[in-house]
Amino acid sequence: MRWAALILAGGVLSLLSAAPAVAADVSVRTLSNRADLVSGGDVLVEVTPAASGIRVTAGGRDVTSQLHRGPDGRLIGVVSRLPNGSTDLAARLPDGRGAVLTVHNHPLTGPVFSGPQTQPWTCDTEGQGLGPSKPPFCMAPTQVAYFYRSTDPTKSGWQAYDPKHPPADVAKTTTDDGRSVPFVVRQEIGTMNRSIYAFAALWDPAHDAPAWNRKLFYDFGGGAAPSHHQGLITTIKAGSDGDRVGPEVSTDFPAVLARGYATATASLDRGEYNVNDVTAAETMMMVKERLIEQLGEVRFTMGWGCSGGSINQNLISGAYPGLLDGIQPSCNAGDWYSTGMDSMDCHLLENYFTNVSPHLWANVAQRDAVEGQGLPSSCQTYELLTTRYWWDPGYGCFPHLVGSDSPWVYNAQTNPTGVRCTLMDDQVAIFGHRPRERWGPIERKIGRGFAPRPLDNVGVQYGLAPLLAGLITPEQFVDLNEKVGGVDLDYNYTPQRMVADPEALQIVYRTGRVPVGNTWADAAIIDLGSNGNYDVHADVRSHIARARLMQANGSAANQVIWKHAGGEQPFDLAGMPESLDVMNRWLTAIKADKRDLPLAQKVIRDKPADAVDRCDAGTTELSRDNGVCRTLFPYAASARIAAGGPPTNDVMKCRLRPLSIDDYNGAVPPMTTAQFERLKKVFPNGVCDWSKPGVGYQPNVPWMTFTGGPGGRPLGPAPRSREVDR
Repeated sequence: MRWAALILAGGVLSLLSAAPAVAADVSVRTLSNRADLVSGGDVLVEVTPAASGIRVTAGGRDVTSQLHRGPDGRLIGVVSRLPNGSTDLAARLPDGRGAVLTVHNHPLTGPVFSGPQTQPWTCDTEGQGLGPSKPPFCMAPTQVAYFYRSTDPTKSGWQAYDPKHPPADVAKTTTDDGRSVPFVVRQEIGTMNRSIYAFAALWDPAHDAPAWNRKLFYDFGGGAAPSHHQGLITTIKAGSDGDRVGPEVSTDFPAVLARGYATATASLDRGEYNVNDVTAAETMMMVKERLIEQLGEVRFTMGWGCSGGSINQNLISGAYPGLLDGIQPSCNAGDWYSTGMDSMDCHLLENYFTNVSPHLWANVAQRDAVEGQGLPSSCQTYELLTTRYWWDPGYGCFPHLVGSDSPWVYNAQTNPTGVRCTLMDDQVAIFGHRPRERWGPIERKIGRGFAPRPLDNVGVQYGLAPLLAGLITPEQFVDLNEKVGGVDLDYNYTPQRMVADPEALQIVYRTGRVPVGNTWADAAIIDLGSNGNYDVHADVRSHIARARLMQANGSAANQVIWKHAGGEQPFDLAGMPESLDVMNRWLTAIKADKRDLPLAQKVIRDKPADAVDRCDAGTTELSRDNGVCRTLFPYAASARIAAGGPPTNDVMKCRLRPLSIDDYNGAVPPMTTAQFERLKKVFPNGVCDWSKPGVGYQPNVPWMTFTGGPGGRPLGPAPRSREVDR
């Protein structure tokens, strides 16, 4: 840890050298993580004041020598060899005054707050080049390597750097804080929390110390499926050109590294390998802790990622605020459950249009209107991309990865005790199991309940908005709502509509699985658009997030939306360099703001003038007027919004109101009495009252832990040191 001590202290000074005698109270803080969430046996610690004769202990063991007095007057350093469990970090002055902070250390294998880990689990360390490992923890030795950019035009991409024999052709780079440094990076690859992680940063060979700007760029990649795999990441390799093109988790961003940022990622922060965003947040937290202990304190962290990578940014910034200071969701897919609800609506509607009553729906424009589009339908691509992967218990584990004949995968007939691969079942540590009174035949047969499901379409009047707009007929509307049906827990169509499990509705809101916006206000958000009006990445996702911010906070000024022509948003920074620049200036201003204001106010007040909605075509800016951009790039809705639902699209199960024939005034031709009588049979208990919050709706509670069981409990504020007397 020699270089860490050097960089953290800014020069090692004796604790006995000219430290002033002070009367200030003693305090102990952990800097690399909350004191109750430490992992791996070490933690970066700050002790104040840096007074002569102060003594620091960890569980009674003297660790004073591990701390060094820096130029800012703090004692700071990495305290190591912490056992699992609680340890008191104590600091005492010679006169007996002092402070104690209780640190709770967790094993590097996890978990910390996510609850019991998903099983079974497949290790991928050999595919990553880390050597063999074995379940259940998939741990492998950490690897550190150095790379550089060359001044030799015949050498492209990264070159291997040997610190013992430094090459003569090392290029220079100028960081965003104006320093000219050798373009050499240190990359660390390892395992933790059953994930493969990596981070990279500029390195000063002359001092064997980091040379970065203390800003972190965290890549979430893309993808979305509960694969039960450790997964792989893209890292810097000799000969690679970098600037990844595509939704991969990666450290290989030379344009970012050149500006001084550290880059970091982990396989379980990519949705293709893991759709449990609590585990993703936990993994990110552990990676950041390791990075800080190795490289030094982080000024701020910004996220980046597409699709599943946008979902993880949205959910982590809401459920575990502070891990990310700013997010840049690209091809925004919203969140797992409200987006998943839309995908299930598409599944039902496409089945109805194609297989149940195709004779009534020859006009594709009418289908599109019911599905919320008014544009070419996205529902068909929903079917291909998400619905089955998220809701089919025998398919969601990506059979082409694990093998369709894997003995552990659920099959209702041949393997009913197997692993169910749905969103809820992959998050069973969060949701738990259905109670015995609601067990179906298979649950009774195997003696345990499946994970509860928050999907519900009772009372939903599909196609209500196009009916009232005269785009579909009352007969189409009635027939659709009579026959749309639902799916059971095994993904089989049923004539009955779906009924959500009550406990799932409580959990999905309370724990932040459906973010309602109340915890988003502290984050700077540059939404980098989507890829049009098809599949789960439809442009409406960006505007759903805005509606939730408005509903929860009365403002959405902390979010800007950038839309690019040409289909799918470019993933490499060469295609969107402004995003990094604007986010950097935004977060820098927030961190420099010392006013006694809530963070949410600083995020809005310190927003750069060019952090505004805009739409571009290639490198040409078209407009910064939201109305003009919507005209140029119209966005669609969802089937729930087309059924009269709110623009927040966050009602998993609606509250009901009595049915009235007056609700259908404006239908062409007018609804008949016979048609209305048929509707009363479809909706015997009433239809959705969209003016009321959904069943179970409540503000998200941040920083939940599931170590005590499903449903979770809030961790509360981070622990602080307590004074001890003489």
